[in-house]
Amino acid sequence: MKSLFPILFLSFVVMAIPSLATAQKAPMTGFYGTLGGAFAVQSFDLDPFTTTGLLPTGTTISANNAIGGNLKFGYSLNSQFDVEFDALVLAGFNVEGTQPDQTVKELERIKGNVLSMNAKGYFTDRVINKSQFHPYGIVGAGYGLFNEKRKLEEPFRTETSIGLMLHAGVGAEYTLTSTLSLYSEISYYLGLGNLDDRSFIPIKAGVMLNF
Repeated sequence: MKSLFPILFLSFVVMAIPSLATAQKAPMTGFYGTLGGAFAVQSFDLDPFTTTGLLPTGTTISANNAIGGNLKFGYSLNSQFDVEFDALVLAGFNVEGTQPDQTVKELERIKGNVLSMNAKGYFTDRVINKSQFHPYGIVGAGYGLFNEKRKLEEPFRTETSIGLMLHAGVGAEYTLTSTLSLYSEISYYLGLGNLDDRSFIPIKAGVMLNF
């Protein structure tokens, strides 16, 4: 999964260079905000659970996906390039162990929050292209905060992990009016350092309001 990030990043760079050179300066400038939901597919490293010695040999470890909310605030520099602040809140991933006798034991519940700054480049010029559909690429970085409630041992323990996360993906906007649009995107959050086992793939969708 981690090999996806350099591919998405290079795709964005290739797209962004000509965009900056040819983009129109007006009228596509100004602030915007978005509000939406998210469905996150986990890409966690679950191997440490199998080496604790606290689970029966042959236990299968799995993690459920999570839902959450997404809030953005950005500024359109021109008709093909935006910068934005992205806040993603995830309700929680459940890590479970299925033992050889098919008994399922909840091992951990993980709640995540990621704040990132992103550059967004559109594949087509929004002034020249009169279509209501505008695909784009995004790349950025930020910090993730994950609260983990461990149930593998008693008493239960709560741990907090904070670290750097890289972010890259693609999406599209559909213009409804001059101020209102719909958006959807899929991206990859790559955890580094303390979060190197907390990477995930969110699918986001919502509404965007131009101020």
